[in-house]
Amino acid sequence: MSPAGILISIPILAAIVWMIWYYVDGNRKLNSRLIEGDLALLDSSQYNVSEVLRAPAGSRIDELQSPVMANSGGFIKQQLPDGRVALIPMSMVSQIPRPVLETTHNIPQHREQKIEPEQ
Repeated sequence: MSPAGILISIPILAAIVWMIWYYVDGNRKLNSRLIEGDLALLDSSQYNVSEVLRAPAGSRIDELQSPVMANSGGFIKQQLPDGRVALIPMSMVSQIPRPVLETTHNIPQHREQKIEPEQ
């Protein structure tokens, strides 16, 4: 490699190494501040905080999709406990039925009728 190529490649390599270090170090600092519960992060101009959640350590938080489907014609998609999907009219949103667990005493019992011969 020529001396001119070395003179050009050294600053480019140094810039790439510095950008990687800056990114990793910033993530490390942010992670340590989050673990410490630093409230200054909420007012920091460096970070845009859009949502704050309180949950016990080790909790997993999943982002839920909006229950309203596009072009659904006034229906909400609701998954039932057995895995089926029901479309509930928007007019019943405040009255969404809760699942009822069936037990054996709720099932009508068929009674056998004994017919005795007349004597």
